[in-house]
Amino acid sequence: MARTRRNLTAWSGAALAALLLAGCTSEAPSPPPTPAPTTESASPTPAPKAVVVAPARPAAMDDDGPAGADAAATYFLMYEPYMQMTNETGPWEAMSHEACAFCSARLQQANTIADNGYTFEGGVSAATVTHTYEQDHTTGIWPIDVDITRKPTIVTSSTGDPVLQEEGGTDKLRVEIIHSDDGWQVVNVAVQPAQ
Repeated sequence: MARTRRNLTAWSGAALAALLLAGCTSEAPSPPPTPAPTTESASPTPAPKAVVVAPARPAAMDDDGPAGADAAATYFLMYEPYMQMTNETGPWEAMSHEACAFCSARLQQANTIADNGYTFEGGVSAATVTHTYEQDHTTGIWPIDVDITRKPTIVTSSTGDPVLQEEGGTDKLRVEIIHSDDGWQVVNVAVQPAQ
């Protein structure tokens, strides 16, 4: 099924890699000697990092019908920001069909962020199924329309400098998903076609 694919966060894998690697080619100067701390000049204790919790896998994903397809589609989209923050890619890779360009681009993005020691914040915060189409009996694909809400996204370097920023917003997506002996796999994610 030919379909126009669009990188939904406007960073292609190659463009992101080039952007994230920019500024990492020069060696940072050695820090000056640190004076003995006093009560007036001591640095404040940095705030502890927030604990990042993976989205729970819905029990409905055990269903191989439309309820399972809906649950798998929303779980996949909600897992993406967690993957970007932690580089825990196992569930994403298991659910990514080899034909899914969106899936591989997001995986490459997560690996690039991890390889450079960058920090990711934001991304998809809600996903709601608005329509589930009948399964295509030839391909086995379930097309599902999903509305997502995105928080503002920022990628920062290890020194706290912003590398990339995006505004939050909403998108109407079409997720194409298939079930096999290996479970649910996403074949494509794209912006919904104009009605």
